[in-house]
Amino acid sequence: MASVKENNSSNPAAASVTASPEFVDAKGAKQLFGFSRAHLYNLIKEGKIRSCCIRRQGAFRGRRLFDCASIRAFLQKNMEGAK
Repeated sequence: MASVKENNSSNPAAASVTASPEFVDAKGAKQLFGFSRAHLYNLIKEGKIRSCCIRRQGAFRGRRLFDCASIRAFLQKNMEGAK
């Protein structure tokens, strides 16, 4: 059995996200903005935020992604209305 020599300088570092994402799923929206899944779907239905569903052709289920810019715009609009 060949021994594996560890060299930390040549191993790739784990990527870290420092910039805010463009799209998040419901779990990510909960972490970033504190909105529940139900509240997000109500905001979509009211036309206050944007989202899209990504799925494979012919599939019934997919992944719903929420547009972070539209959520931030919604929050900003509510902050201005609160003044």
